[in-house]
Amino acid sequence: MSKQWLIAGGGISGLSAAIALQKCGLPVTLFESYPESKPAGAGIILAPNALEALHRLDPSLKVRALELGLACTEMRILSDKGAVLSRVHFGKAAPSVTLTRVDLYRLLMEALPQETLQFGKKAVAVKQKNTGEPHNPVLVLEDGSERDAEAVLACDGIHSALRQQFAPAPLRYAGYTCWRGIADLDIKQAYCTETWGSQGRFGVVPLPHGRVYWYALVNAAPGDPQVSAMDTADLLRHFARFHDPIPQILQQAQHHPFLHQDIADKKPLASFAHGRVAFLGDAAHAMTPNLGQGACQALEDAAVLADCLGEASSPESAFLRYDQLRRSRAHQVVATSSRMGKIAQLEHPLLCKLRNLAMRCAPASLSNRQLQWLYRMP
Repeated sequence: MSKQWLIAGGGISGLSAAIALQKCGLPVTLFESYPESKPAGAGIILAPNALEALHRLDPSLKVRALELGLACTEMRILSDKGAVLSRVHFGKAAPSVTLTRVDLYRLLMEALPQETLQFGKKAVAVKQKNTGEPHNPVLVLEDGSERDAEAVLACDGIHSALRQQFAPAPLRYAGYTCWRGIADLDIKQAYCTETWGSQGRFGVVPLPHGRVYWYALVNAAPGDPQVSAMDTADLLRHFARFHDPIPQILQQAQHHPFLHQDIADKKPLASFAHGRVAFLGDAAHAMTPNLGQGACQALEDAAVLADCLGEASSPESAFLRYDQLRRSRAHQVVATSSRMGKIAQLEHPLLCKLRNLAMRCAPASLSNRQLQWLYRMP
């Protein structure tokens, strides 16, 4: 009997990687540190490249995502008064889909046999066996147990313990912090908006069933206790001068939980493959959320890896090919997202006016051409 392919991490990256291995007929076990399945998060935009990745993994996944979500044709960048600065179409062939992260988690989990997932098991290291087959890794769990593996996929996020073993790197704080939540408010629009002002940014993403996913970003020092203590009432005061429906959304948001975190990324790995260990998602290329591509790129990782495994003669050769196909594009997304955040988070009023003027004067075709590479999965 062949050894199990082991996955560290049960987020979007780990679940989609497990689906990729399942597609290739490989025995897989996924270890997740949380003691039980508790999908968290607010909303998410599955851009056309993410929907294509789902289709390549399993056409029924894309069909189901379209059923669960709400089609969204474009992102509009607005001034704090509501003037349109830029419009970015998600793609000519297909729209994006907005849905909750909980729905996406459930969609991916339901595609896997229940016995694939082991909760309350945190992977902390990989080592090589001293005897037997020298190339096979051993996954070490926090409880001290060890699991022999045919290969290991590190999908354990931006704080990946496995990445720290192979290529340690510090977090790179982006200079701003973020709140996310869902409110019960039917905004009746088929597009997403992100409002840029000197006070910060505010995103509005319509969801099915008369709900809206919102997010707010404000420049702040990392771990600022006053900022960390802010609630939706404080945000309502902070963004009081922003256009409608932002105040109304924050008013409704006071009745719902929200998430807060400082925004950071990491220098992406120089190689996503280390022998029989491969890195996917944030463990390989943690990025800021400015392009909405974190989960989308994790899904691309899984779809490309599935193709590579189907064509390769060994895990090592499959992982090397995966690295060749994914690394350059993922690095580009990380860098582009970081640059976008620096522009979007300008707070000097004069610089904001100049930025907004430049955006209004730029041809719409230019804005769309600059990002179409992002929405086309190679």
